[in-house]
Amino acid sequence: MFAAEARLLEEDYARETVVHRWMGGAAVGLGEDLSAITMILCFLHWVLMLWDRCTKNRPLRAEVTDRDWRVYHAATREQFGQRI
Repeated sequence: MFAAEARLLEEDYARETVVHRWMGGAAVGLGEDLSAITMILCFLHWVLMLWDRCTKNRPLRAEVTDRDWRVYHAATREQFGQRI
């Protein structure tokens, strides 16, 4: 639906990236060839997924969450790479 509407504005529109919550749902929901599209996991949902996996260890949960948000707030690409 989005691609069709975008083509009304720009004839040769082609999606390059998709930000999604979970890989399976995004691939099914798009209904298009994904070979030329970069799939990007939503950073918030990445943090929430880690949060869920650390349910038994609250100190670890807080540390992992803090580190991930530090990555998110990196000011440059280089800083992001170092923090990741």
